[in-house]
Amino acid sequence: MSELCHLYSARLVSLGIDSYVHTSRLRASILSAVPDLKEIRNNSNNQIDLAFDCDLTRALSEISSHDCNSEVFLLSQAARILRRHTLEKKNNFNGTFPAECQEESVPPILTTFMTMLLDGPSIVKNQTTEEIPSMSPAVKSLSQLIAFNSVKRKTNTPASAPRHLRDREIPLAIYIAVKVYAVTRKECLINSYKRLRTLTTDLANSVVAHFESTGVVVPLQALKKIFTTFAYDNIDHNPRSTTCRSNFHGTCISILQFLDRSNQREQEPLSHNAAMNQEVMGKSNVAPLPASYTNLPPIALSKENVDVPRLPVDTPLRPETRPLTETLKDVHEWLTHAFGLLEDGVVEPGTTKWISWAAYYANKFGPPLSPVTPSMMIPLFTETAHSPIKENNVCQS
Repeated sequence: MSELCHLYSARLVSLGIDSYVHTSRLRASILSAVPDLKEIRNNSNNQIDLAFDCDLTRALSEISSHDCNSEVFLLSQAARILRRHTLEKKNNFNGTFPAECQEESVPPILTTFMTMLLDGPSIVKNQTTEEIPSMSPAVKSLSQLIAFNSVKRKTNTPASAPRHLRDREIPLAIYIAVKVYAVTRKECLINSYKRLRTLTTDLANSVVAHFESTGVVVPLQALKKIFTTFAYDNIDHNPRSTTCRSNFHGTCISILQFLDRSNQREQEPLSHNAAMNQEVMGKSNVAPLPASYTNLPPIALSKENVDVPRLPVDTPLRPETRPLTETLKDVHEWLTHAFGLLEDGVVEPGTTKWISWAAYYANKFGPPLSPVTPSMMIPLFTETAHSPIKENNVCQS
């Protein structure tokens, strides 16, 4: 009985239910559900076994007596329970997708049922808690789609599409709608496009409100106290187009933050608030960016008096580099390595015998110690990158 209790507890953990299972109560539940079982106590090892009676004819006859009516009755009961929990679950999209947003958007009983439907209700024997797999993506997706398309009352017109309530929107539907529209820019693929437009407008207005409150235009995912550099370049998107919707000429400014592994845990984003701001939600148009960001001050260039910075005579024109002898030594080392590989024959893929210059020295020095450098982009400018106004603005920012 203790082994059965352990398997039952592991099954509950795999279904996302963390609760203590009492052995005596589990045994009483099994005996009440299966009347033909009887309890056998073994006093030698203080174990309790469950076994059928000697005559299995009655148990087999009861199992075979189940007809379609009883199965339909069980299905209706299961559907009633699932619908009650599904319709009671409410969601509120705040503009972000946390790590556990898919599991929290649907009731646990629905994900448990989908797991049993796809994988079966059986329990894997000799499986520890660490070996229990997490919820599969198929269970998450199907559970969200069922909850999203569930209606309280069926309409009289079967051909009509179901109306989705805002308090039962799931992360999967919102993410797919935003992703599809961002890639294709086709309104006919989104149902409904009006709801997607409302979400994007609320997000944009919330971000603009954050810029206004902080007084600086910086992406929300930027981190504090990190060495940051800026890079700007000219953008010419679809220059042959004659319409303003598909043609753009302007400047893009990218932000690069160089993380350090030593203080990576102490890094925190600039904004801890949710992306949605309740005060600016519900508007039909996107608010403009702060005037301090969009209005570039004019400058005047003098063609007669050109100010050229003076260069000290004792300063070298270029920084000191490695001696040429050390550089040639590295080159000869790589050439010797590559020549030896070519003499041996074809290099097998997947080995550490790299033949290219970059791969050889990357494998020699090992993996980089610093984390990956995140890159972000601030709102675009309509001025060209080589204009004096834009160059002066980038140098002062």
